[in-house]
Amino acid sequence: MLGSVQQPTVLVADDEEMVRHLCARVLEDAGYRVLTAVDGLQALQMVRQFGSEIQLVVSDLRMPRLDGLQLSDWLTTMHMSTPVIFISGYNLDRPTDRQVLAKPFHPSELIAAVERVLSAAA
Repeated sequence: MLGSVQQPTVLVADDEEMVRHLCARVLEDAGYRVLTAVDGLQALQMVRQFGSEIQLVVSDLRMPRLDGLQLSDWLTTMHMSTPVIFISGYNLDRPTDRQVLAKPFHPSELIAAVERVLSAAA
């Protein structure tokens, strides 16, 4: 479409299917383009495939094969400044120096966090 503005692309990585699909639907309904991954390793593969098209990653902290913190470390290693919002249901593993949404969260909290992080990155 001529004159249309491309919404930012958000990658959602969570091993819980229900959480992953809910986040994707909430973000898509808000107008974002959404990619999904079942774990950190698949998310890393998608980052390699889509590169700078991905403006933000929403990642569970605890996932099999490659967790959210490891994924974030890989992004740094790859010299990508893609911001990451972590989501977690565990109190003990929340890094205090990172943006973390506690599960369960309201869809409006997810949208607000995404908008806040994308605005800060712009």
